[in-house]
Amino acid sequence: MAMLEPRSLVLIIDVDSSTVQLLKGVFEHEGYEVKTAFNGVDGLALIETTTPDLIILGTRLGGQVDGFGVLRLLREMENTARTPTFLMSANLDLPEMIEVLRLGADDYIRKPIHPKELLVRAQAKIRNHRLDEALARRTRDLEALLRVSEVLSESQEWDIVTERVLLLANELLPSHYTAFGVWEESEFTVLHVTPASERERFRFYLTSHYDEITRVGFGTFATTGLFGEQGTGLVGLLSFSQSLGRFAVLYLFREAGFDAQHVQLFQGLCKQAGLAVQNADLYRAQAHYAANLEHEVDARTRELRATQDRLIQAARLASIGQLAAGIAHEINNPLMPIRLNLESLIEDIQMGLALDAELLTITLHSVERIQNLVRRLLRFNEGQRGSQEYTQTVNVHDVLNNVFELTQKTFQQGKKLIRLSLKAKQNIVSGNADALTQVFLNLALNARESMEAGGTLTITTKNQDGALLVRFEDKTVHCW
Repeated sequence: MAMLEPRSLVLIIDVDSSTVQLLKGVFEHEGYEVKTAFNGVDGLALIETTTPDLIILGTRLGGQVDGFGVLRLLREMENTARTPTFLMSANLDLPEMIEVLRLGADDYIRKPIHPKELLVRAQAKIRNHRLDEALARRTRDLEALLRVSEVLSESQEWDIVTERVLLLANELLPSHYTAFGVWEESEFTVLHVTPASERERFRFYLTSHYDEITRVGFGTFATTGLFGEQGTGLVGLLSFSQSLGRFAVLYLFREAGFDAQHVQLFQGLCKQAGLAVQNADLYRAQAHYAANLEHEVDARTRELRATQDRLIQAARLASIGQLAAGIAHEINNPLMPIRLNLESLIEDIQMGLALDAELLTITLHSVERIQNLVRRLLRFNEGQRGSQEYTQTVNVHDVLNNVFELTQKTFQQGKKLIRLSLKAKQNIVSGNADALTQVFLNLALNARESMEAGGTLTITTKNQDGALLVRFEDKTVHCW
């Protein structure tokens, strides 16, 4: 089902009816939806029922509240706190213009108004506002999916996991009807339903729409609700036992429908839920078949291990993801002198001048910096693919220095610090350098998340009673 982008809504508030009608005609001619008000009170009343993409506000409104008062209230209201707002006036003195900026106006328009100039400004502000809102919404969705992963990984019990899938779906995408069912032995078993009283009706609905659901696989389709309501359904197939043709269905229905970002969020939820349901099913099967079906248990155990490996890999990728921004910044720093030096050297060659040895040296040094950063990151990533059982002689200080280099920029971006105090004289142990790197990296990143703003993580080593002790300490948590 195609998702249509809504038209931009412009709200015009001004006491001058001729100005209002002129602006209304200009914006409607360009395809905008326009609402108007001729005083501040009526304009605020409109905002209570609509969320405009742009507000054009006169400074002289008469009545109980002027344009400055309306702007102040707009910035205090949650739905218009960041809405682009233009103030317009025939003349403003300097103190008034300062007040306009202080109150948070995005632009100032002087009468008489030039329509083309106004349209260009409006289009730019609306476009930037929508981009900001989309980024903020995407950030919230990613944070929600991270929480989904955490909640679903807390248990492997089938009943608990499947119930949480539906609870999380309702939390992320509130809907009129939600259901979570399983297709087994040629029929749907509806495990969880909201509202709970509609279990049998949902079972009949899912069964009668089997062909439609399996054809869509994952997506949206226009349908009627349980009681004939027109709306949009979202359906996701979670295959947890392909060899036996068993799958789960997560179904949401909402009269108002779903936009493209809702669908993207639902898809992310289905992927997380699919892993959790598969894991829970494998644990359930392992317990059920342990006594009598040894060969079945072996097959399910292999699937379980593969699933656990994917979950572990997902955790490792999350660690790399937290480091990515910092590493990218570190790589970008030496790239700038490389580019500038190469441009200068090219100019010298074209002009027949001798090459500047100092520029070549600086460029080579910058390349070496990038090589060192990439080498550290590759060494960490390759270690994740190696055997965790392999034992070798490990210099713990080298491992900690590598962790420090990988996480330093990530800490700085969070306005936090990480520092080393390596005092141990005997720092050689027998172990697995890659496994130690993962452990120390997880400790550092977990400490970063739990620390208050401006905190410092200190990593200390010392020898005590013939042992090497490594200490991670911040303001509130420390461990040996």
